[in-house]
Amino acid sequence: MGSSNAVQCLIFDRYGALLAEVEPEIEYAYWRLNNVGRAKFSLPYADPKCTQDNLRPGNRLLLRFGNGLPDWGGVIDLPRRRTSAGVTVQAYTGEWLLGWRYTVKGRYFSSAAPGYIFDTLISEENVEYPTGIIPYSYYGAGTARTIEYHYHQLLKRCRDLARLTGNDFQIAPHYEDGALIFRSYWYERRGADLSGQVQLIEDVNADIVLDEQGPIVNRVLLAGSGSTWGSERIDAMAEDAASRAEYGYREWASVQGGVEQQATLDANAEALLAEMAYPRDRFSIYALDKAPATFAAYGVGDIVGAQAFFKSREFCYDGAVRVVAREWTSWNVCRLEVEVWRS
Repeated sequence: MGSSNAVQCLIFDRYGALLAEVEPEIEYAYWRLNNVGRAKFSLPYADPKCTQDNLRPGNRLLLRFGNGLPDWGGVIDLPRRRTSAGVTVQAYTGEWLLGWRYTVKGRYFSSAAPGYIFDTLISEENVEYPTGIIPYSYYGAGTARTIEYHYHQLLKRCRDLARLTGNDFQIAPHYEDGALIFRSYWYERRGADLSGQVQLIEDVNADIVLDEQGPIVNRVLLAGSGSTWGSERIDAMAEDAASRAEYGYREWASVQGGVEQQATLDANAEALLAEMAYPRDRFSIYALDKAPATFAAYGVGDIVGAQAFFKSREFCYDGAVRVVAREWTSWNVCRLEVEVWRS
């Protein structure tokens, strides 16, 4: 693979068979927690491997880095741009495959673990027609859920389930014997606590900006499914007195169709309150491949240390953050999105 910053780029057909190794100009590769990441690259017409067969939407892509970053694997899809010089292609991580599939009508789960729901939905879609994803590993504990699905997109429902449970999921590439497959994972929590040894430090190995995001909500009201608004429709409420005392009284309400069990609705209310009771401190960090936080030392989902803003005693930060997204750019800098970690 040449120098430490080199990237090997392999293209496969939609069944995972290798088609070509190419040397494109890669603009970026992006990983995200519980969501779809992206990559963008270009090939000139002068390259004999710049063909319709190689760049066909639905083909698979694998980027293998020589700088400690993990493999980036995904699916080539639209949009695709042709210019006078060549073709620019977008690709999306394996989670994109979930967006192509929908549940059947009337799929009910009763008191089922979130990981089991995730694994089962993918397995059932594979029976209908292969998704390109192999169910591989799931955390089987957690608060049981009773829920129903009717022609719901798998990607959206997996994201919702992760948000409401505090769990994480991933569709990860696996390259073996010249073939590329994707494996599904459902984690209690993805990543590890590395904050004691991995540090992103302003003016040492990182440029750091902090955005404080809302909304702030300290009273959550939810209603479950039902055809009327009588006593047969369940509801739930969760509130945070400390948040109310600090920021004032703020409500948020929603109807959650498909939720018929009180325990599930109560758990959803508590999860949403925990997410919104206080400002969401999200850092945008441009990180170098430099100790004490080399690229190989941490990944998406990991908890690392961050130190910044020491010119101000009141606004300085020295604490733990969780990596929720990472984008590698062609000048070998990673742009990170991290959130303050509150265990």
